[in-house]
Amino acid sequence: MPKPKKTPTAVKTAKQAEKTVKDLSARGKLAMMAVRLTREDGATLKQLAEEFRWKENSVRGAISTLSKSQKDSGFNLISEKQDGIRKYRLVPISE
Repeated sequence: MPKPKKTPTAVKTAKQAEKTVKDLSARGKLAMMAVRLTREDGATLKQLAEEFRWKENSVRGAISTLSKSQKDSGFNLISEKQDGIRKYRLVPISE
């Protein structure tokens, strides 16, 4: 009787699981970024890139997505430059 092969389905399943985790964490990171941006001091691109292990251009894209989606949720994206460093914040829309 030949030895059974190592299950390639297990490898596929692990790869699929890894992809699923990455997909879920991407959605989770946007939510975490929104929470981070609602803090009083906001955050810089560099801080967000380091915190989420993204490139700065990816952070810009995420901020753009958040600014569009958060307007429906009652928040505005504020971009301020202090001492030559740009900070982003999500603030409630005042009525």
